[in-house]
Amino acid sequence: MKILIYTFRSTLFIKMINKVVNKEIYILSKINNDLEKFYKIILINKPTFILGLAKTNKNYSQFEKYTFNKFGKDRVLIKNGIYKYKLYIPSGVTKLNFHINCNIINPSFCNLSAYKISSFLQREKLDTKLIFLHIREEDINKLNLIISILK
Repeated sequence: MKILIYTFRSTLFIKMINKVVNKEIYILSKINNDLEKFYKIILINKPTFILGLAKTNKNYSQFEKYTFNKFGKDRVLIKNGIYKYKLYIPSGVTKLNFHINCNIINPSFCNLSAYKISSFLQREKLDTKLIFLHIREEDINKLNLIISILK
């Protein structure tokens, strides 16, 4: 099983994540340019899973169930793109006291990256499963448990 992990330049605890998972973390800074580079890495590595991580401001960590073709109030990410993609939720994560966000459209850079990566995976006909987790700093130590669930 191969897993690629990405996050954003604005994530404050990148070093902590890297220490826990002991894997390279791909950082998206200039989002569209960095996504193009990330697509090439995906094609080379052909991962089984991609895990997107971002800090949450809530008092719990949550997996996103869907990513939507929306950014901001009314901007479409991909013209004529499908309305939403279903993201992968690893089985057993509810035992970790993580929530699953099923309904809320989050028109942020997190959603933008997940939607564009989902579209890329579909276009390239890759079987890679995309996971997106908004995580509290207190839950970073659970990342290895999540990764072990994926194996």
